[in-house]
Amino acid sequence: MGTSPSWVPASVSSLLPGFGPSGFETPILDALPASIAVLDPHGSVLFVNQAWSAFSGANGGLEGEAAIGANFVEAGFWASDEDAPCDDIARACAGIRAVLNGTIDSFVLDYQCHTPIQEHWLELRVAPLAMATGIGAVLLQISITDRKRSADRAWRRANFDALTDLPNQSLLRDRLTQAIALARRQGGGGAVLVVDIDHLREINRLYGHESGDEVLQQVAERLRGNVRDSDSVARIGDDEFAVLAPRLGQADALGTLKDKLDGALAAPYRWAGGQLRARAHIAVAVFPGAGETASEVLEAAAEALVKSKRDADNR
Repeated sequence: MGTSPSWVPASVSSLLPGFGPSGFETPILDALPASIAVLDPHGSVLFVNQAWSAFSGANGGLEGEAAIGANFVEAGFWASDEDAPCDDIARACAGIRAVLNGTIDSFVLDYQCHTPIQEHWLELRVAPLAMATGIGAVLLQISITDRKRSADRAWRRANFDALTDLPNQSLLRDRLTQAIALARRQGGGGAVLVVDIDHLREINRLYGHESGDEVLQQVAERLRGNVRDSDSVARIGDDEFAVLAPRLGQADALGTLKDKLDGALAAPYRWAGGQLRARAHIAVAVFPGAGETASEVLEAAAEALVKSKRDADNR
């Protein structure tokens, strides 16, 4: 079955029957891809398997023999992970202590681990383990980085526009709902400005869809470059965009923002064959006056846009 690593102390066999040079659990645990550690009732490390040691060593942490005796529930054990979120460290330590104290039967935490080498997402599972000296714990840690990244990509596909990398209408609705709720609690209000780009179909027909896409990307850049950091710009249709401006209830501030957007969108657009001009209509709906829900505010903005497009002066 192989021999036990040198960092498995002989004292483990007296605490955990089966561990040690003559045991069989150690080779089995070393063969597992998951990182495994055993803690004594005080939280000190008694054993780490090869996967734990390899991962920790590769990322600047304690490995092998150096990990034995270190206390896992003290901040010093995490010193090699200086960029780890402090709240995650605190939650991990509190969860392990609770298992060791018998307060809870088990503990699970997904946390982000920044190391000098790379960034990981890890799932930490903690279970109690009866020992001759009291209740210790078994820690099992697996990488969920691929799963997290896959979930992040799926969330981004569902909430962002692929062409402009702007939030889509679904995400805009969520943010607008939050802004309306905040305005309701704290007073004040905000605005949604809907932007419609004229002649996009003609541009696509005359110059090709690549030219139309270039115009849309430039519209997105200009909108992003002329709003506050607290504002959100979204693409909500083929030729429609929206700007959510929370805490912007004053008429002069709203007028200033609309004028900035008007000026930015009026400049010619670059494309492979030269320059294009595309007229933009901007309509505004102010909340909470325009509605109590995201749907009501967006409907009011859509109605205002229809009126704006009928107005020859684009008012």
